[in-house]
Amino acid sequence: MSKFYQEILWRENGNFSHTDTAKNILYLQVYPEGLRYWVSPNNGESEILYWKDYQFLKPLLIEEKITALREIYASDNVISQENWAKIFIQSDANAFSLVPTALFEEDNLQVYLKNISFSQKDTLLHTPQKRIDAVNVFVVPEIWSDFFSAYYPKDHIKFCHPTQVFLESIKENVQEKDLSLHLLVEKGYIIVIALRNGEVEFCNIFNYNVANDVLYFLTTVAQSCDFNREKHKVFLYGKIHPSAEIFVLLEKYFAKLYIQKDISDKIKIEIAWATMDFTTYYDLLGMCFV
Repeated sequence: MSKFYQEILWRENGNFSHTDTAKNILYLQVYPEGLRYWVSPNNGESEILYWKDYQFLKPLLIEEKITALREIYASDNVISQENWAKIFIQSDANAFSLVPTALFEEDNLQVYLKNISFSQKDTLLHTPQKRIDAVNVFVVPEIWSDFFSAYYPKDHIKFCHPTQVFLESIKENVQEKDLSLHLLVEKGYIIVIALRNGEVEFCNIFNYNVANDVLYFLTTVAQSCDFNREKHKVFLYGKIHPSAEIFVLLEKYFAKLYIQKDISDKIKIEIAWATMDFTTYYDLLGMCFV
């Protein structure tokens, strides 16, 4: 048994083949509390063939995370397969910049991230957002790019920033025309997006330690957007439930607070063979849109 992690969830569809991974897409997320992934066919059908979730036993330093992942890859004969059609990877949330498409220049990546500390060996990436007129510029630390490149062909890997994933899924799913706030909750950080008439007015990541930090960040964003606490809606995603301290605290300040569990009508995920909490796995679902 590992001193770093435990397997907490595992499901397999009868249609999944462990040896024919070239026909499938691997969606993988490293998050503060662990690693989770699922496999879908590379044929346009949004079916979940395989899905597994590992949880770290304690908060890990980056070097310890790498050690834990090496152990997982040594023992898991699915995630360690290298011959996937595509591999989408979302690693820990790092700083980013959204640049309007009309102003974006590929030679200026360091300029867009000038207020962010990173090593010259880190990889600077940029990805056009499909559903907003902007380019997401972000950093993938060297330690992550080196780790995953050791297991998968580089040209099959696509790194995704958490904001990119969340923005795409929000823009795809949200029908709200009035001003609304959307909050993705993970352990240690939140992503806040403000939408008005389908357009993004605000998007940022905040690190937090306690629930009061989340309230402070959200009320600050609300004030800057002229958000009406009685009229406008707040939607919560990710690691959140009605009894959570964050939810209980926010409920006191926002009259219309909702936990979003809806699955997109466009992406019909076949989950008859398993019960799945799409609130917790919203990031994985979101990677299907990028």
